[in-house]
Amino acid sequence: MVNKIKSDCPLDLRRMPNSFVQEGRFGLLLDHLFEKLLINKNGISDFDRSVYLQHYNHKENIRAANAWYQTFGEDIAHKKDYTKIKNPTKGIASSANFKILDSFLSNNVDEHEMTEITECGHFLQEEKPEQIAREISDFLK
Repeated sequence: MVNKIKSDCPLDLRRMPNSFVQEGRFGLLLDHLFEKLLINKNGISDFDRSVYLQHYNHKENIRAANAWYQTFGEDIAHKKDYTKIKNPTKGIASSANFKILDSFLSNNVDEHEMTEITECGHFLQEEKPEQIAREISDFLK
């Protein structure tokens, strides 16, 4: 399973066209990700996009950030050695990922609560910043 997840990761640069990893071209991938993963397209402003590009438009930064995706399979394999988290934990997820996160936390945390953020894509804090801040603040009280 680890190899399957690792090899099927859509953001593994080893499987992407070189045009995506050339300096100055990361905007191609970024625009694609924002188009597919944002429900509220105004959640990422032109300024936000420019900040992403400033950091990820350099080849070494693209590859460094991508290293996380390349180790995803290893993280899953190592998870079997972890003990359950004992601290109260808050899970916040979009409707698309709610069941996945809830299932993960149910198996790995002694006590957790979940909040589903509706009408939101992958970038929760950008698409629903007030709601996310409120959920975190309420949990920490």
